[in-house]
Amino acid sequence: MYKLGAPLHISKEGNIVVKALNIPGIGDEVVDAKMNPIGIVADIIGPTRSPYVLVKPTIKKTEEFLKKGGSLYALAPRRRMRFR
Repeated sequence: MYKLGAPLHISKEGNIVVKALNIPGIGDEVVDAKMNPIGIVADIIGPTRSPYVLVKPTIKKTEEFLKKGGSLYALAPRRRMRFR
């Protein structure tokens, strides 16, 4: 788990726009500080020096979530170990 950043607003498509502190992988799960699932990383946009992350929410009340504020965190997917 690592800090993703603070949510800014909701896009026209319904995605949560986050100013990224760390670059996640597309498809990584996004949670809040209490480990409640918020959504999944859908895309990374903007310049490489200051990227933004689009999170496709899995929660229904995204407007209320943004009013609370706080940071979002990304969970790195578990990697399968390959034995040769």
